[in-house]
Formats: sequence, structure tokens, C-alpha cells
Amino acid sequence: MLSANGTGAVIVGTTTALVDSRLETYIASGMDILQVKVRTFDSSVENYLGLGAANILYYRNLSTGVNLKLQTSVLNSSVGGNIVFAPSAPGVDHTPTEVMRI
Repeated sequence: MLSANGTGAVIVGTTTALVDSRLETYIASGMDILQVKVRTFDSSVENYLGLGAANILYYRNLSTGVNLKLQTSVLNSSVGGNIVFAPSAPGVDHTPTEVMRI
């Protein structure tokens, strides 16, 4: 399903008619099932980054010097660009609380 929403926006939904984001995939069950996969296959080396509802997986079939990078790039700015880990805090409202910043 493709639809326009806003100025130049394209919304893509797969297996759902209720799309509320730029790209959304839906399955009825399976929190660990990879729903999105970005993949390369070059000279017998397969790499992919998979996203599921509850996991992020980086896979490589052979040992190479390639690493998974989490990076940000902020131009002309002296603030922001951090990678922030903020899991749900214990308690009634489970508000995400920053526990680490890189």
C-alpha cells in the first residue's frame, strides 16, 4: 500500500491498512521475527541488518573485519548527536530513563 501524506511524503504499509508512520510492517505474532532486512551479498559474504518488534540483529556469514556501527552525524552543531540508551524504568508509568550516553 502506498499513499501520500503531507508535503512530498510517501507512506508504505505492508499487510496493514492502518498506516501511521512512513514505513510500517505488521505480523499478528512473533516478537523475534525479523520484519525488515537490509542485505548485501558480495564475494560470498552475506551481511544483513534485521529489525523485529523486539530485536535488532546484525548477521555476517563469514569472519571479516566488518563491524556494526551505531553512529550519528550532526553538522554545524555543538549539541546533540549522542547515542542515548533509555530503557523503561521500573514503576507505575515505566517512563524511559536515560542510563547511558555515548
